[in-house]
Amino acid sequence: MMKSISKLDERYEHMGYMNEKQYKPIIASIYGDVKKTSNKYCTIDFIGNDYCGEIKSRNLNIDTFSDTMIGYNKIVKGFEKLNWYRKHIPNYKIYFWFAFKEGLYVWELNEENYKLNGGDSKKRLGGTNKRGYDDYKDHYYIKTELLVKIDDTPVYIDQMVEDNSYKQIFFKEGVCLI
Repeated sequence: MMKSISKLDERYEHMGYMNEKQYKPIIASIYGDVKKTSNKYCTIDFIGNDYCGEIKSRNLNIDTFSDTMIGYNKIVKGFEKLNWYRKHIPNYKIYFWFAFKEGLYVWELNEENYKLNGGDSKKRLGGTNKRGYDDYKDHYYIKTELLVKIDDTPVYIDQMVEDNSYKQIFFKEGVCLI
C-alpha cells in the first residue's frame, strides 16, 4: 500500500526539484555535460559522460551538525555502479552534492573517501518524523569536514519546509521529559 503524500512532503519534493534546477547548470559548468534522470525516485539525479550523482537539499547551515546523512541504499547502489562503470570507463566517478545555506558542496564516493570517513562505522539508523510519519532507515553519515565547497549559491528552501525545520529546543531546569 502506498502512503499518501502530505502537503509537507509535496513541499520537500518541490524544494528538491527547485534545487536540481538551480544547480544543474553549475554542476555542468564544473563536471561537463549533464542530464537529469527522468524518475524522481531514482537513486541518482544527474548523469554525465563519465560521472553521475545525487543532490541533497539541506535546509540548514553546514556546521549545524558534524555530519550529514544520505540513504545507505545510495552508497550500496553507488559502489555497484562504480564497479560496473569502471570496467568500461576507467575514470568514472560518483558524486553526492549537498546544498546548504552557504552553497553547494561535494563528496566523491570511492573506496578511499569511504574509509577516510569511517567506513562501515558511519552506517546508522536515522531519519525523521517531521513529515507526519516515521521515516527511518539505514543512512550513511558523511563528516561535513570532508565535503568540498564548489559553489556559493545558497540552497533554495521552501517556506513550509523552513517553518518545520530543526529548531534548537531549550527546556527549563527541572523539567522531566519521561
